[in-house]
Amino acid sequence: ELASTVEAYHMQHEQHTARQQGLEHQTVQRVQQHTDRISDLEADLSNARADAVVATTERDILAEQLAESQANLLDFAELKTLFLQAKSDLVDVSMQRDMSETVEAEKAALRCRAE
Repeated sequence: ELASTVEAYHMQHEQHTARQQGLEHQTVQRVQQHTDRISDLEADLSNARADAVVATTERDILAEQLAESQANLLDFAELKTLFLQAKSDLVDVSMQRDMSETVEAEKAALRCRAE
């Protein structure tokens, strides 16, 4: 009976040891899976940071281009104003010239009548 008890004890010990080894193996696998997942997440984070740097650079470039475009629009508006003023001045000069020619023609007509 003692031999039977010892044998039962050995079987229980072997089963316990096998279960323990199985649990240890599962734990090692889970730790490896978690470690792999952490590595993947760190790589994703690194890529996201690089993308953010690129996006920030692109935003800065677009902001500079926008500022240049706005400055160009202001320059265009100023040139348009100058052009319209010059056009108005040209019309005024043309009207003055026409009036001067009319006055000169009237003077000449009066001279001719006077003679």
